[in-house]
Amino acid sequence: MAIPLLVAGAAVAALSVRLAHPMLHGDEITYMRSVLESLRAGSALPLDYGRPFFNKPPLGLWLIRWSFQWLGPTPFAARLPSVLATAATASVVYMLGAFWRNRAVGLVAALLFLMVPGALSRHAYRSATPDGLDVLLVTAAIACLELWRRRPHRAAGGGYLAALAATAWVKSPFAGALILAYFLASELVLRRHGRRTRSFGRLVVTSLAVWLGAVLLWLAVLAAETSPREVRRLLLHQQYGRRIEGHLDLRHVEGPGFYPAVLWRDFGWLLLIPVIATAASHVSRRQAEPEGSERGALAIWALAAPVLASVSASKLPWYLYVSYPGLALWIAWDAERLATAVGRRPSRAVVLGALVAWAGWRLPARQIWPASPQHRGPSACLLELRSQGMRLVEAREARESRRGRRAQRDPAVREARFFVNAVLWQQSREPDALSRCTGRLSRRPGTGSVALLKASHESPERGLYLIDACGGRLRERLLAPQCGALPLASPRRRASPRVPQPAAGGSG
Repeated sequence: MAIPLLVAGAAVAALSVRLAHPMLHGDEITYMRSVLESLRAGSALPLDYGRPFFNKPPLGLWLIRWSFQWLGPTPFAARLPSVLATAATASVVYMLGAFWRNRAVGLVAALLFLMVPGALSRHAYRSATPDGLDVLLVTAAIACLELWRRRPHRAAGGGYLAALAATAWVKSPFAGALILAYFLASELVLRRHGRRTRSFGRLVVTSLAVWLGAVLLWLAVLAAETSPREVRRLLLHQQYGRRIEGHLDLRHVEGPGFYPAVLWRDFGWLLLIPVIATAASHVSRRQAEPEGSERGALAIWALAAPVLASVSASKLPWYLYVSYPGLALWIAWDAERLATAVGRRPSRAVVLGALVAWAGWRLPARQIWPASPQHRGPSACLLELRSQGMRLVEAREARESRRGRRAQRDPAVREARFFVNAVLWQQSREPDALSRCTGRLSRRPGTGSVALLKASHESPERGLYLIDACGGRLRERLLAPQCGALPLASPRRRASPRVPQPAAGGSG
């Protein structure tokens, strides 16, 4: 167990570096806001403006909630559960490679899995989303299933069923459907090689019952909190049905070449290794290898997500991530086979080392680990100010017009609201005596020195304003370059409702 623990520890150390620096994705803000709202309201379920959050089941968001409770509502705390889940997945990938082939294949596969550019920079390994947990559960379910096939212990079967059921409470039914598809398709490969799963029929029935039971339990919880009609309308029809039809968000609809293009962008010429290895085995006309069933299972795992995701007209790249552990194992396995065919032991180490070095070289390091925090406005600095003694005594908003409500979909406005509410929630848990100065938030600038937290380019008079009540201390901090603050109005004059343009280098 020493090597899997070392793999997991190294993954956590590497992925945690500058974890709070990348700019928050729109989905991250949505999930963080719903978790914070549930904390402020004392609700067990994530909330969306006072109502249960329909978009995602709560298991992944509960992990973010526990992280908030321990570390505070910050981007680092929100992203940490994904980092831990990814590190655990890398450890499982290593153990699968060592179990199926050898330790070298397991280690290379774990490193290839960790160094996928898209999953690191877009929406999975280092983001405040349920994707990292989804990938872990799919990988754990497949690992336990393969262990059951070789050594049918109750622990392996129980782990498989538990992971399968948990996927229904993380993101969507997609992950569970992929696990079941892998189970059935890999059974055909297994029987082709003269093997079969013990108690196959009973395990199929149990798998379907457990998975459907978990899905129906989540729907029942939502229906009890709202109504069956709301569940049908908001979740089954709008979230699932319209997404499959491609009508939920037309900006995400892509052509049939979308998933091959994403795979090529993430893995590049490494995708050619399994093709070359398969062609070489056919040309040499070798007999079926003892490990042929495992290689066939890896091929199914690597292709399952692209094939199943293509059923949906709403194409999103992170649907593919649940297949990336299998794809990394497939590439590492066939690379080792090709290197071993040369007949010299040093060649295997050279080939596998070159794969890992190339995968690390092509990572967009500046995008994944930016040198300074990336924010849409200076509101992120409120958390730092709160830790230095600032207390936000008032946050009030003007009545929203229809145009104003549309502006709330702006990620910059939502990000500012999250940081403001995070400060208010943390203050509610601390005694007033800890405050050394106060700040006041308003949607309109008032008298005194005013710092803009967010202003729309289309309507510069709309935004969140912090009225300086700390003797200039807040003003100095909010004007820090990494906060992207706009210039302040004169402290001796009434602030103009027209906000000046951003200073050079500000994010606005």
